[in-house]
Amino acid sequence: MAIMVYTTFATPWERVRVKCILRTLKEAIKYGYDVVLVDGGSPPEFIEEMEALGIRVHRQRTPGMGNGCRETLRLAQEIANDGQTIVWIEPEKYPLVSKLGPAVRKFEDERLDLLLLKRTSLDSYPPEQAMAYQMIALATKYLTGIDSDFGWGPMILSKRAINYFLAYKRDYGDLWDSIHCPKLAIINDSLPWGIMPVDYAHPPEQTAAETGIELLPKRIRQMDQLVGAITGEVDRLHMRKESI
Repeated sequence: MAIMVYTTFATPWERVRVKCILRTLKEAIKYGYDVVLVDGGSPPEFIEEMEALGIRVHRQRTPGMGNGCRETLRLAQEIANDGQTIVWIEPEKYPLVSKLGPAVRKFEDERLDLLLLKRTSLDSYPPEQAMAYQMIALATKYLTGIDSDFGWGPMILSKRAINYFLAYKRDYGDLWDSIHCPKLAIINDSLPWGIMPVDYAHPPEQTAAETGIELLPKRIRQMDQLVGAITGEVDRLHMRKESI
């Protein structure tokens, strides 16, 4: 298996995120995952801490969220053996690593190309973040009929599915859409896919750091950008569910 982590360091509040990222890496090592990591510009001391864990840190070549996503997935695809399961996990989500086993087994047993993970609860999240996720999921359900946790990043992929992410570069901003819109094309092309619930609780220290008015504009931008991109991609692929 490969866990892919794309890390950034931009503002002081991300010191908390750095600690969460290091915990995620330690959990990945503990549970026997290979790690493919592309870093988008973290301070040298943080790079050294990751490398001290035995992680090879690849420096991002081209700036931008979409570029970081594609560089990470391209590396994973190159490194993975044929048939090897690939897990995309957001870097601060260390509580998720220990819960991935059943999802990986489902993915492999059913020979899927894409497995979406759906949180059973959002109660552990900052309220503004939880609301943004709920609105993104609702918009996706209205548009496609798919009842999922569509705006959540963690997922399981095959090497074949990664091609959809590498080929993606739409005129929607190449931000959060770079992670989520390729899933629509995979589903539309009828590759085997599924959804699995996961009992995930967000790190309390991350919730404390990201709750409040300072982060509210980010969540509004995220929701607006991603809903607009999903709408555009659904219409491009002719996936829109007919209204009753």
